[in-house]
Amino acid sequence: MEDWKYDHYIEQIRRTFHLKKNKKDFRVKKHENFVITALLHDERLRALKPITQHYVPLSDSNYALIDLYYPQIDLAIEVDEPFHLENKDADEKRQQGIEDLIQCDFIRFEVDGGQIISDIELAKKQIINKMESLQSKGLFEEWKPIETLDIEEAKKQYSNTLFIKIKGQFKPEQMYDRYRGRWPLSEQKLPYINQVIVVHDRVISKVFKNPTFQRFKEDNKFYFEASEDSNNEIIGNNITNWEYQITWTYSADVEEAYKNRKRKKK
Repeated sequence: MEDWKYDHYIEQIRRTFHLKKNKKDFRVKKHENFVITALLHDERLRALKPITQHYVPLSDSNYALIDLYYPQIDLAIEVDEPFHLENKDADEKRQQGIEDLIQCDFIRFEVDGGQIISDIELAKKQIINKMESLQSKGLFEEWKPIETLDIEEAKKQYSNTLFIKIKGQFKPEQMYDRYRGRWPLSEQKLPYINQVIVVHDRVISKVFKNPTFQRFKEDNKFYFEASEDSNNEIIGNNITNWEYQITWTYSADVEEAYKNRKRKKK
């Protein structure tokens, strides 16, 4: 197996862990983790790019969270832990909303059904059948290597861009506001921005195009409204070495344009 695929698998498994209260106190959804790792370890599925904790934008400026998503075959996998028994109606409504927006198929694992092992094998057959069907029709897109860029390299490669860094897991209903943010941005640099890249736990998770920025009156910080480019090819790429505390930064060309403008005013 190629190293870049292994690195991606490890990152996706890491995303199934959830912080609780503090960084030293981890908890994991054990059933979800078992199902996902069973799929990731299957050699027959190596051509598929798995994305865990995948946020899907809904029509009401909200997000839904999918346990595992295979974008090449438009397949979502959900593992219903015991607490889901109390939320079946909400889960069905949420699933319908996702299906309507991204036209994906769903496989649901019922933990309380007691047949997880056999259900995993049935799911693998369904996944393989869909993959092979698309391949036979020439409609299957190959999984390309994940690109890893140092943040300073990314600032040179992507132009007219605002980078935003966020960490940790959030409830789906919090994601829209979390991405839009409350940022102490430079008003003089905003006219040069036509793209926002969100780096969530070191991975490019969202790309927004043509943002418009507005202020919060109470503190003059900015948020943005924008159209989401959910099929952008850079989604899933890794950004490394963003270790400094500031959670926003600008592409190199934006910084240069801002400096040139200041020079001309002198």
